[in-house]
Amino acid sequence: MSSRKLIKSLRQRYYRSTAVLRARPDFVVIGAMKCGTSTLFERLRQHPQIVPSHRKEVHFFDRHYDSGERWYRAQFPYTWNVPQGAISGEASPFYLLCPPIAGRIHAFNPNMRLIALLRDPVERAISHYFHALRSGKETLPIMDALDAEQERTADAWQRALQGQCSYDRELIWFSYQRRGLYLEQLQRYWQVFDPQQLYIESSDRLFSDPAACLADIFGFLGVDAGFRVPVQKSRGIATNKETLPDAVYQRLRDYFREPNAQLFTALDRDLGWNNS
Repeated sequence: MSSRKLIKSLRQRYYRSTAVLRARPDFVVIGAMKCGTSTLFERLRQHPQIVPSHRKEVHFFDRHYDSGERWYRAQFPYTWNVPQGAISGEASPFYLLCPPIAGRIHAFNPNMRLIALLRDPVERAISHYFHALRSGKETLPIMDALDAEQERTADAWQRALQGQCSYDRELIWFSYQRRGLYLEQLQRYWQVFDPQQLYIESSDRLFSDPAACLADIFGFLGVDAGFRVPVQKSRGIATNKETLPDAVYQRLRDYFREPNAQLFTALDRDLGWNNS
């Protein structure tokens, strides 16, 4: 075992041995992937009343669920580091996609506050594809990858439906279009949680108007909404610089047009994704 792995193993043993002394999370950012959750998490942790998990993506309710609550608690700070009025939480974007996760989170804490950050699914899918390509997981051209998605992920999706949400390479890396079907994913949470416990925000607003967006999220979490995170206004979430044929965008727009419309109706809010 390398010295790095040994140190990591010893650290995890220490954390688990002190799990009962550690905070239970009050909130979870459930997704979605490539929608700005890393930026959101970094901004949340700057709030003096938010003391988050040791790392952003804990992945307890998918990859490590069989390890039990003690393992999960080990990922959070000591209770005395989360004073009265403060909260703790984590962000694992796979939680939105995998069907059993909503029920698992509810069983752990029915009062959990949940945040879903959503991005135009066309841009999200393209960003996802190039992320997979740069990571060496994807080898197909983008149109071929979109064509192959259903076949590639079919077995993994069936396993997920049966409650097997561990690290499944195909579902994680190749679910370009499925991850953008936000309404069916949100409905699983609405079935077990009070809708008031789920805060849904557009990633566009997080980047275009961060102060107002964060104030709303802080208010939702029950911490001081007046705290200002020192961030500069951005033109928006990073977009892909690669040139793609118009046919790619048209295909994805056509695919998501009706699901987007259904989502907007359910939210009673038009996020503007069908206007391009």
